[in-house]
Amino acid sequence: MTNTIVDLLYKNNHINKDEIEAYKFCIDFIMEYITFIMISLILGSLFSLLIPVALFMLVFLLLRSYGGGVHARTHIRCTIYSYLLIILFIVICLFLLPKWNNIYNYCIISLYILSFFTYVLFAPVIPCNKQITSEEHTVFRFKCIITDIIICVVFTICMLSGSHRLCTAICFGSSLASFSLIAAKRKESGHES
Repeated sequence: MTNTIVDLLYKNNHINKDEIEAYKFCIDFIMEYITFIMISLILGSLFSLLIPVALFMLVFLLLRSYGGGVHARTHIRCTIYSYLLIILFIVICLFLLPKWNNIYNYCIISLYILSFFTYVLFAPVIPCNKQITSEEHTVFRFKCIITDIIICVVFTICMLSGSHRLCTAICFGSSLASFSLIAAKRKESGHES
């Protein structure tokens, strides 16, 4: 399918010959991303967790897009890890939510607070091979903090309204994004030494 699209773009003079590989890469990436989102939402629907899965993905992807984080070494590993995260989230919801009590409540709140401050302190983490100016870094940092604050407000509203599924989704997404930041920061400091 990718080849057909790129061939049409090339034959109709929308792209140059030297742009073909870049377009193939981008189209493949977009198709995989859409497929991942669709499969994740279908899995969420099968287990009556459509909204929590969608919210988890939204929080995680928003925080990762502004704050960065560690990346898998290969594309196939990234794909596998992504699907495993969705499955892990669904399993946690299936076992945690039916047994919800105050201990879980405090654990979720504590974990979320820890991930919130981790993200505020460390974001953004820019890969070593990507050069940005200090002005761009400031803009990314501002976006990170604003995004994290908005997510915190939503988390607080969900917690106060007793929406345990949504709190779990936000906490899991935020915690994984923060863990990814810490891993990237450690990796980055390893490159500097």
